[in-house]
Amino acid sequence: MAALCDFWIATRLAHAQTKLLDCITSQLLKHGLLSSMEISVHAPHAAVGPTTRAIAAQEAPPDFKLYVMDISYFSGKLECYLRFKDVHFKREEPTLARLAAIGARCTGSAQVPLLEDLRPLRAGAGSSVWLRDTTPIIELLENDAMITTDENSVMPRSPLVRFAARYLEDYADESLWRLGMFYRWAPTVDARHLSNRFTYEFAAALPWPLSLVGSVAPRFVIASTLWFRQRMFSVEGEGIVTAEDYAEMENQYVQLLSLLETILRTRPYLLGSRPSLADYGFAGPFFRHLSHDPTPRKLMEQLAPNVFEWQARLWACKPKKLAAGAAFVDSLDDDVLALLRFAARDHNVYCQANVDALLQGRARFRHSPQDDVEPSSRPVVPYRAWSWKILRERFVELPLKPRAYLERVFREANAWDAMFGSHVTSRSQLRMRAGIYQAPAEGGCEPPFCRPDGETIIQEKWELNGVARHVFGLGA
Repeated sequence: MAALCDFWIATRLAHAQTKLLDCITSQLLKHGLLSSMEISVHAPHAAVGPTTRAIAAQEAPPDFKLYVMDISYFSGKLECYLRFKDVHFKREEPTLARLAAIGARCTGSAQVPLLEDLRPLRAGAGSSVWLRDTTPIIELLENDAMITTDENSVMPRSPLVRFAARYLEDYADESLWRLGMFYRWAPTVDARHLSNRFTYEFAAALPWPLSLVGSVAPRFVIASTLWFRQRMFSVEGEGIVTAEDYAEMENQYVQLLSLLETILRTRPYLLGSRPSLADYGFAGPFFRHLSHDPTPRKLMEQLAPNVFEWQARLWACKPKKLAAGAAFVDSLDDDVLALLRFAARDHNVYCQANVDALLQGRARFRHSPQDDVEPSSRPVVPYRAWSWKILRERFVELPLKPRAYLERVFREANAWDAMFGSHVTSRSQLRMRAGIYQAPAEGGCEPPFCRPDGETIIQEKWELNGVARHVFGLGA
């Protein structure tokens, strides 16, 4: 009976909280302080973005349309990059129903962000081109002469520094995802805040058959279901279960903040006085997650104020705001090398263990980010095998001098063997080792492009059944 009473009280409190949020939201809409919704032929609701219809009507047609979830890891990264490039784009926050319609018709993807290149359509050269996955999108745009100039390029000219930027971006994309998701869905205050917000934005309109549930379920039920789902994937599903696991995540975050704070105390961006690909890689975990979610934000404000300032500076940065002569560094100083070694000890070993498990047909494997930490169970992610293959191929193609330099850095971090093997030194050996696992592109279509037939095949970066079986103790 006591348990039933506790459940009833919790339910009523959640219901009251939802009613209060509804009231606040209606007042914000009334006074124009929150983006209103517009009716769409594809879904009942689609956010119009930060500009009003009157202002949008006066603007020239956009070159791109960016589909984002405002609280999304990779949406924040790509939007931050496009803002710096001064690309003319229209922003839309699709609901889940709208995104499902786009996936079925155009992209074959149920993920955000998506970037629709409208330039071929405007030029009468055919239909628009749909793009997915932030790293390949940025690579494509950096090689587009109509978009990228010397003034707004994010790729350092030095082969050594350019690879460091690529490596740090891959580390932030793939290895720091776990940290960003942990701090969003493990602390109760963060998870409750984000799951409630989700129901007002992305889950405001659900695709069929979820729409049948959404039409009758109270908002707090949808929020609680989301909370459970995300915690299953992003905390327990990532092997973060024990008090020791929690402490390891917290320790990783504090160490990372310290390393970044040391760099950003003396310069505005990670690799110089202008933003590089490394900055936009770290914008993924740091912008929408760690600097916005309550618990990691508080830690960042107190322990690393220069990191907190950097993520806001990156969001506001434009080429015209950069100081005269702003440039990338032409070598890697001790502070950046410390960050590289810290990243490599985790990232190289993790990525290769993920590939090995995939080759063996396993759903999970065990990995520890540091030698003195007990390994935890991780899900196999096929996409990361593909991105790891690409990164190693980039390394192989480096000139001899920067390649040898980086090999020494990785060996000092005890991370070289995981990347290529202890006895692999020549370029031919490196190339052969990098190609041992010829990871296929996700969905059978090389990113950043989408399947033109719109066959919905890309749902998650990891295998749902394996995560669920692990969480519920059914084996992998």
